[in-house]
Amino acid sequence: VSRALSRALGTAVGVAVFGGLAMLFGPGAGVSPDAGAPAIWPVVVAAVCSALIPVSVRHFALQTAVLTPLLLSLVYLGGDTDPGFTRLTDTLLACGVVLAAGALPGLGGPRAQVSVRLSLAVRATRDHLDRVLTAEAPYATRLRLRREAYRALADARRAVEVAGAEHPPFGRDLAAWAPVVFALEEIVDAVTACGVRLDQGAPQPEPALAARLRAALSDLADAVAARRPPTDLVLPAGAAVGDCATLADVTAGLRRVRDLAAG
Repeated sequence: VSRALSRALGTAVGVAVFGGLAMLFGPGAGVSPDAGAPAIWPVVVAAVCSALIPVSVRHFALQTAVLTPLLLSLVYLGGDTDPGFTRLTDTLLACGVVLAAGALPGLGGPRAQVSVRLSLAVRATRDHLDRVLTAEAPYATRLRLRREAYRALADARRAVEVAGAEHPPFGRDLAAWAPVVFALEEIVDAVTACGVRLDQGAPQPEPALAARLRAALSDLADAVAARRPPTDLVLPAGAAVGDCATLADVTAGLRRVRDLAAG
C-alpha cells in the first residue's frame, strides 16, 4: 500500500515539475530564436535529477519524484514533446490495480501475508516436532522437515519486515509479530536439540506429552490464520518434561509464543 501510494504521489509531483519546465522552456515559450536548435533544458533536467538520485533513495516517493523528470527528459529528447500525461495516467492506473486487486480487499495485503506466513511457519514447526518425537523416525525425513521449518520461518520473518515498513495505519501493529517469529526459531532450535538427545539414547517423551504439544501448536497455527487469540490450553509444567531438558525448552518457548500471539 505504501509503495503504491508513494509511487502515485512521486509520479504526480515529477510530472508537474517537468510540465512546468516544459511550459517555460519548451516550444512556443519564446526563449530560443532558432526554432531548429536542439533543446538544451531537458539535458539540464536529466543531469540535475541524476545528481539527486543518491539523496532521493531515502524515501520511495522522493525517489520516484526525481526519476520521473529524468525519464521524461529522455523521452522528450527522443521526440515525444508531451510524455507527462501518458506517464501519469499509466502510473495511476497501475497503482489502482495494485490497490484494488491486492491490498484493499485484504486478500493480498500485508496483514493477510503475515497471517498466512506465520501460520505456515507454526505448522512447519509442529510437523518438525511431531517427527522428532516419533520413535524410529527416519533421519532424512527429520532433516527435510527441519529445513522446511527454517524456510517457512524465513518467509514469515520477511513478511513481517515488509509489513512493518508500511506507513500507518497499514503496518502500525504488524511489526509486533517479529518477536513471535524469533520465539518460533528458538522452538525449532530446541526441537533439533531434542532430536539429537534422543539419538544419543535419551528416554523417549511420553506420547501424551507429545500430543499436547502438537495440539497447542495446531491451535496456535489456526489462531494466527484466523487472527484470533490462541485457545486457553494447559501446557505441561516443567516437572512433566524433566526427562528431556530441550523438550522443556520447547514447552517454555511455546508458552512464550502463545502469550505474544495473545497480546
